[in-house]
Amino acid sequence: MLKIITPRTSIVPINLQDDQFLLELMNTKGWLTFIGDKYIENTQHARTYIIDSIIPAYKSPTMGMRKIVLKSSNTPIGICGFVQRTYLDLPDIGFALLPQFSKKGYMLEACRALLAYGKVRGIHPCAAITTSSNVKSQQLLKRLGFQQQQHLPPQMPKKFMLFSNQSPLPQC
Repeated sequence: MLKIITPRTSIVPINLQDDQFLLELMNTKGWLTFIGDKYIENTQHARTYIIDSIIPAYKSPTMGMRKIVLKSSNTPIGICGFVQRTYLDLPDIGFALLPQFSKKGYMLEACRALLAYGKVRGIHPCAAITTSSNVKSQQLLKRLGFQQQQHLPPQMPKKFMLFSNQSPLPQC
Protein backbone atom coordinates (compact mmCIF):
# COMPACT_ATOMS: atom_id res chain seq x y z
CA MET A 1 0.00 0.00 0.00
CA LEU A 2 1.14 3.53 -0.76
CA LYS A 3 3.78 4.98 1.56
CA ILE A 4 5.51 8.24 0.72
CA ILE A 5 8.52 9.42 2.70
CA THR A 6 9.58 13.06 3.04
CA PRO A 7 12.46 14.43 5.12
CA ARG A 8 10.24 14.86 8.20
CA THR A 9 7.09 12.85 7.52
CA SER A 10 5.65 9.61 6.26
CA ILE A 11 2.38 9.58 4.32
CA VAL A 12 0.62 6.28 4.94
CA PRO A 13 -2.86 4.75 4.62
CA ILE A 14 -5.40 5.46 7.34
CA ASN A 15 -6.62 2.42 9.26
CA LEU A 16 -9.13 1.66 12.00
CA GLN A 17 -6.55 2.36 14.71
CA ASP A 18 -6.62 6.01 13.57
CA ASP A 19 -10.12 6.54 14.97
CA GLN A 20 -9.02 8.81 17.85
CA PHE A 21 -6.77 10.88 15.57
CA LEU A 22 -9.58 11.40 13.02
CA LEU A 23 -12.03 12.23 15.80
CA GLU A 24 -9.67 15.00 16.92
CA LEU A 25 -8.85 16.26 13.41
CA MET A 26 -12.44 16.28 12.15
CA ASN A 27 -13.60 18.29 15.14
CA THR A 28 -11.02 21.07 14.91
CA LYS A 29 -12.31 24.56 14.27
CA GLY A 30 -10.58 24.64 10.89
CA TRP A 31 -12.14 21.37 9.72
CA LEU A 32 -15.62 22.35 10.89
CA THR A 33 -15.34 25.83 9.33
CA PHE A 34 -13.74 25.00 5.99
CA ILE A 35 -14.60 21.36 5.27
CA GLY A 36 -17.81 20.89 7.20
CA ASP A 37 -19.25 18.84 10.00
CA LYS A 38 -19.17 15.11 9.23
CA TYR A 39 -20.86 14.40 12.59
CA ILE A 40 -17.93 12.42 13.94
CA GLU A 41 -18.80 12.60 17.63
CA ASN A 42 -16.94 9.57 19.01
CA THR A 43 -14.42 6.91 18.00
CA GLN A 44 -17.16 4.57 16.72
CA HIS A 45 -18.32 7.30 14.32
CA ALA A 46 -14.70 7.76 13.25
CA ARG A 47 -14.29 4.01 12.61
CA THR A 48 -17.50 3.99 10.55
CA TYR A 49 -16.22 6.96 8.55
CA ILE A 50 -12.92 5.15 7.92
CA ILE A 51 -14.75 2.01 6.75
CA ASP A 52 -17.35 3.80 4.62
CA SER A 53 -15.46 6.81 3.24
CA ILE A 54 -11.71 6.32 3.43
CA ILE A 55 -10.88 2.65 2.86
CA PRO A 56 -13.04 2.25 -0.30
CA ALA A 57 -10.91 4.87 -2.10
CA TYR A 58 -7.83 2.65 -1.63
CA LYS A 59 -9.09 0.37 -4.42
CA SER A 60 -7.05 2.71 -6.59
CA PRO A 61 -3.40 2.85 -5.44
CA THR A 62 -3.24 6.62 -5.96
CA MET A 63 -6.60 7.75 -4.60
CA GLY A 64 -7.82 8.41 -1.08
CA MET A 65 -6.80 10.37 1.97
CA ARG A 66 -3.59 9.32 3.74
CA LYS A 67 -2.32 10.08 7.21
CA ILE A 68 0.70 12.37 7.61
CA VAL A 69 2.93 11.12 10.43
CA LEU A 70 5.97 12.82 11.95
CA LYS A 71 8.89 10.44 11.50
CA SER A 72 10.63 11.69 14.65
CA SER A 73 7.79 10.73 17.02
CA ASN A 74 5.35 8.63 14.95
CA THR A 75 2.72 11.30 15.71
CA PRO A 76 -0.17 11.71 13.23
CA ILE A 77 -0.50 15.39 12.36
CA GLY A 78 -2.83 15.58 9.36
CA ILE A 79 -4.13 14.02 6.17
CA CYS A 80 -3.64 14.57 2.47
CA GLY A 81 -4.56 12.70 -0.67
CA PHE A 82 -6.34 12.61 -3.98
CA VAL A 83 -10.12 12.41 -4.35
CA GLN A 84 -12.20 12.11 -7.51
CA ARG A 85 -15.22 14.36 -7.11
CA THR A 86 -18.25 13.76 -9.31
CA TYR A 87 -18.32 17.37 -10.49
CA LEU A 88 -14.61 17.60 -11.44
CA ASP A 89 -12.91 16.03 -14.44
CA LEU A 90 -9.53 16.06 -12.68
CA PRO A 91 -8.58 14.41 -9.38
CA ASP A 92 -8.66 16.84 -6.48
CA ILE A 93 -5.89 17.14 -3.88
CA GLY A 94 -7.20 17.61 -0.37
CA PHE A 95 -5.52 18.17 2.97
CA ALA A 96 -6.12 18.99 6.63
CA LEU A 97 -3.74 19.54 9.53
CA LEU A 98 -4.08 19.61 13.30
CA PRO A 99 -3.71 23.29 14.30
CA GLN A 100 -0.77 22.73 16.64
CA PHE A 101 1.32 21.62 13.63
CA SER A 102 0.51 24.52 11.32
CA LYS A 103 3.07 27.09 10.18
CA LYS A 104 5.90 24.55 10.31
CA GLY A 105 5.95 23.61 6.62
CA TYR A 106 4.72 20.05 7.15
CA MET A 107 1.75 20.32 4.81
CA LEU A 108 3.78 21.97 2.06
CA GLU A 109 6.36 19.18 2.36
CA ALA A 110 3.71 16.43 2.35
CA CYS A 111 1.71 17.88 -0.54
CA ARG A 112 4.82 18.40 -2.68
CA ALA A 113 5.72 14.73 -2.17
CA LEU A 114 2.15 13.61 -2.86
CA LEU A 115 1.98 15.67 -6.07
CA ALA A 116 5.34 14.26 -7.23
CA TYR A 117 4.09 10.73 -6.55
CA GLY A 118 0.83 11.50 -8.34
CA LYS A 119 2.63 12.88 -11.37
CA VAL A 120 4.68 9.68 -11.71
CA ARG A 121 1.43 7.68 -11.43
CA GLY A 122 -0.44 9.76 -14.02
CA ILE A 123 -2.24 12.19 -11.75
CA HIS A 124 -1.29 15.44 -13.41
CA PRO A 125 -2.76 17.89 -13.77
CA CYS A 126 -5.02 17.95 -10.75
CA ALA A 127 -7.52 20.29 -9.19
CA ALA A 128 -8.05 21.64 -5.69
CA ILE A 129 -11.03 23.30 -4.08
CA THR A 130 -11.31 25.56 -1.09
CA THR A 131 -13.65 28.19 0.25
CA SER A 132 -13.02 31.86 -0.39
CA SER A 133 -12.52 32.38 3.35
CA ASN A 134 -9.81 29.70 3.67
CA VAL A 135 -6.83 31.94 3.01
CA LYS A 136 -4.28 29.46 4.43
CA SER A 137 -5.32 26.78 1.94
CA GLN A 138 -5.28 29.28 -0.92
CA GLN A 139 -1.75 30.34 0.02
CA LEU A 140 -0.59 26.71 0.22
CA LEU A 141 -2.10 25.91 -3.16
CA LYS A 142 -0.33 28.88 -4.74
CA ARG A 143 2.99 27.77 -3.19
CA LEU A 144 2.35 24.35 -4.74
CA GLY A 145 1.98 25.95 -8.19
CA PHE A 146 -1.82 25.99 -8.39
CA GLN A 147 -3.73 28.87 -9.94
CA GLN A 148 -7.30 29.91 -9.33
CA GLN A 149 -9.59 29.00 -12.23
CA GLN A 150 -12.32 31.36 -13.38
CA HIS A 151 -14.62 28.77 -14.95
CA LEU A 152 -16.39 26.51 -12.48
CA PRO A 153 -18.26 23.32 -13.35
CA PRO A 154 -22.01 24.03 -13.18
CA GLN A 155 -22.55 21.37 -10.50
CA MET A 156 -19.75 22.66 -8.25
CA PRO A 157 -21.01 24.22 -5.03
CA LYS A 158 -20.72 28.00 -5.46
CA LYS A 159 -19.14 28.54 -2.05
CA PHE A 160 -15.91 26.94 -3.32
CA MET A 161 -13.03 28.27 -5.37
CA LEU A 162 -11.43 26.00 -7.97
CA PHE A 163 -7.66 25.77 -8.39
CA SER A 164 -5.57 23.72 -10.82
CA ASN A 165 -1.92 23.06 -11.48
CA GLN A 166 -2.74 23.19 -15.19
CA SER A 167 -3.11 26.63 -16.69
CA PRO A 168 -5.70 27.30 -17.94
CA LEU A 169 -8.02 24.50 -16.89
CA PRO A 170 -10.26 23.36 -19.75
CA GLN A 171 -13.78 24.75 -19.46
CA CYS A 172 -16.31 22.30 -18.07
